[in-house]
Amino acid sequence: MGGGGGGGGYKDSSTSAAGGRGGDGIVIIRYFTSARDLVVTTAPGNRQVDGSLQTPVVQIQNGSGSPVSLAGRTVTASLTTGGGTLTNATAVTDASGTATFPGFALDAGTGSYIVTFTSDLLASASSGITISPVPTPTPTPTPEPAAQMPAASPTPSPSVSSTMSTPTSSASASPPARVVTPPAPGTSSVDIGGRAVLVRNQRLARGQGLTVRAAPISVSVRSTTADGRRLPLSQGGTLMVTPSGDVPVSASGFEPGSTLTQTLHSTPTSLGSGRVDASGTFTGTVTIPADAPPGAHTLVLDGTARGGSPVILRMGVIAATPTVALGADPIVTVRRGTDHAASVLQVHATEVQPRCMVTFHVAKQHRTVRASPLGRTSVQFSLPSTAPSSITVKAQVRGSGCALRSVVETTTPRRS
Repeated sequence: MGGGGGGGGYKDSSTSAAGGRGGDGIVIIRYFTSARDLVVTTAPGNRQVDGSLQTPVVQIQNGSGSPVSLAGRTVTASLTTGGGTLTNATAVTDASGTATFPGFALDAGTGSYIVTFTSDLLASASSGITISPVPTPTPTPTPEPAAQMPAASPTPSPSVSSTMSTPTSSASASPPARVVTPPAPGTSSVDIGGRAVLVRNQRLARGQGLTVRAAPISVSVRSTTADGRRLPLSQGGTLMVTPSGDVPVSASGFEPGSTLTQTLHSTPTSLGSGRVDASGTFTGTVTIPADAPPGAHTLVLDGTARGGSPVILRMGVIAATPTVALGADPIVTVRRGTDHAASVLQVHATEVQPRCMVTFHVAKQHRTVRASPLGRTSVQFSLPSTAPSSITVKAQVRGSGCALRSVVETTTPRRS
């Protein structure tokens, strides 16, 4: 089943059956399409502990990736992964639908963080931030002082001139190696000539791929399952890959005749290499290993930019099963508390697209959490004494790029 097409569409399909997914009861699935999404056009990027972030820029775009002129909309940034404090985290869109966050800062320790930008009635967008420690400089070795010879007593024999050389240290301080932190899912980094350069990520049409631009190079990637089904980007614009699935790669701006090598990290696994043609472009397809574990990975492209400078592109991706990557209806399970904690209800959702938001509704309570990179999430509710004997549990998946955007509802008896 596919989602609706143009902007603003709405489709409601309801079924009723005993023993439905998520437990006995009613399963209701609704499909939504979002005409307007928030898109991060300039990411805050990464920094060292003593550094600063880039000024993030967010734009309202339609489903085709074109800007939407909508002024006066308040956009708020908040941390959805990691603990810390954001400052200057609110901005208002201008006439072009663009919101800029001057003075944006994150007060936090080393680690990886996800910032989500939200605005009423618009699909949210996320961006990763990694804070790395300051590298320890290599100390400069201090030369040993020259040895002093005691003065010789005069002797009647002819004097002999003797010269003793002073030892000097030939060692010189090497520049400290730059700390390279793997990019968070949905973000990219590019080094050209050993220096980090400004990167811009842009979604391809219908969210079925990603283009990374860092002058003079441009790299576009897509992803398909092993049986050829195209995978959409997940929430926040992360490329999804599946075991034995393919990743078509097209690149330009590279040195003609050079070699472009692809590797999957964190455990380095070679995905092959290819030759750049005479026009400086490369087209090829790599296959993800069948044993690639689910979770966050880094796709690394290593080559030579036009002009001879070495270039390394790192892209944070998420590996998942085809069911999770394609965004199937979430499976909702409910676990009631033990006899001494009968008022506790644990709700779990699996097979959710990674990093999509899931809102759980139980007995007039609701909580929203983000699915893990493995497509799982869970919450716990305390039921009031006035709760009915039959409890309705609803899980709603939200977010731009979250396939199906479905609602699953199930009813479970409350333990007396």
